[in-house]
Amino acid sequence: MSIEKRAVELHNSGYNCAQSVFDACCGCCGVDEKTALAIGAGFGGGAGCGELCGAISGGIMAIGAAFDGSDSQNMPKIKKLRDEFVENIRSEYGAVTCRELKSPERAGFCDTIIARCAGLAYELIHNNK
Repeated sequence: MSIEKRAVELHNSGYNCAQSVFDACCGCCGVDEKTALAIGAGFGGGAGCGELCGAISGGIMAIGAAFDGSDSQNMPKIKKLRDEFVENIRSEYGAVTCRELKSPERAGFCDTIIARCAGLAYELIHNNK
């Protein structure tokens, strides 16, 4: 199953957008499924306040885990990939906040952004290892 399909499947089974993206990517970033789901639990719905899209947050978590954000020496690479990730989503969809991405004119958009964020995070991780 593709990373994108896995992320959408998780979302459709009740996990939030951040959990779905981070968990779908956990195999490539050294985090077990239970930990990925636990860490992402509070980030859905733009951390509950409509701010940074949870799917984007989940992708950023995967990037940080994949490049060992616990080591400060890795921060320049993580920041570069995070910025590339966020700007790619912003240029594709014109927004990065949950409230803008879930606007009435984008009804049903969550699965689209979840799939894209999972796929893009996975691609950036694999292309930069």
